[in-house]
Amino acid sequence: MIADSDSLQGPDTARNPAEANGTMGKTKGRKGKKKGGGKLRLTAKTADRHILYEAAVQCVEADLDFFSRVFKRKRGRPFRTLKEDFCGTAALAVEWVSRHPDNRAWGVDLDRPTLDWGIAHHVSRLGKHADRVTLIEGDVMDVTKPKVEVVCGLNFSYQVFHDRDTLRRYFKAAHDSLTDDGIFFVDCF
Repeated sequence: MIADSDSLQGPDTARNPAEANGTMGKTKGRKGKKKGGGKLRLTAKTADRHILYEAAVQCVEADLDFFSRVFKRKRGRPFRTLKEDFCGTAALAVEWVSRHPDNRAWGVDLDRPTLDWGIAHHVSRLGKHADRVTLIEGDVMDVTKPKVEVVCGLNFSYQVFHDRDTLRRYFKAAHDSLTDDGIFFVDCF
């Protein structure tokens, strides 16, 4: 489900985003022919930027395995609710929901077209369980409800905040989103 002031939507597509839009490994050359006679080359003009982004910077399975392991070690139980700040295509939120029937996820992002892409390529594959994912078009600074056990801000997205006060405000919003025993995960190198 996607939540905003205008609409709720969620088209159905293939399970694999590359299959759904036919871009991964099926890029056409100048006259629509394969280059080199084999698999077609991806180019900046023909590749789906969301698929490339996910392939380049995300490993949602490893991230969720890590969150689960740390949460269980620190809290003595599994967590069931997650908020993905700067969720983009919501790949992590969808993977989380697909792991257990009690798991719920909320994703927050400013970019409507990217959220729509995530609905078409990820949320839709959940079928009747898609209602356990709520995508919110909004500012991560403003979305602090419902309270969840895990909040994550990954792929250095929070580095869009270039001054100390704004970064502190984001960290406070993330903290305000957590249950009393919740954990906030960010990456930093």
